[in-house]
Amino acid sequence: MGNDSSILADGSAMAVPGTSFNHTLFETALPPLPTFSLEAQPDLFPWVSDFWLNLLLPVVVYWVLSLTFHAIDVNDWFPQYRLHTPEEITKRNHVSRFEVARDVILQQIIQVVTGALLALSEPPEMIGKSAEGL
Repeated sequence: MGNDSSILADGSAMAVPGTSFNHTLFETALPPLPTFSLEAQPDLFPWVSDFWLNLLLPVVVYWVLSLTFHAIDVNDWFPQYRLHTPEEITKRNHVSRFEVARDVILQQIIQVVTGALLALSEPPEMIGKSAEGL
């Protein structure tokens, strides 16, 4: 035991500067990682790709809801739930329906082009499966 300063008189080990008591922790063999495979995520609906669904669904929902509220307004359905009386509505400044539709369509073109550029710049969505079913 002579000059070895890492062993104490009672035979126990003393930490050498720069090492720790649990240096054998990392020398044990780790279990192998589970095997898995990556696959492209399938489309939500088989008849339309997720790319087109992400681009067109917001536009379609907007027009369906807008036309629904327009029909309620034009046909004077549910008048008891109106926030503004017809007198208040006629006093306000109005833009034509054409101007509103033109601006909405322009905004939606910008939205679809921006969405397409962002979707094309990202990698495809992937899902993983392990051999153990996890």
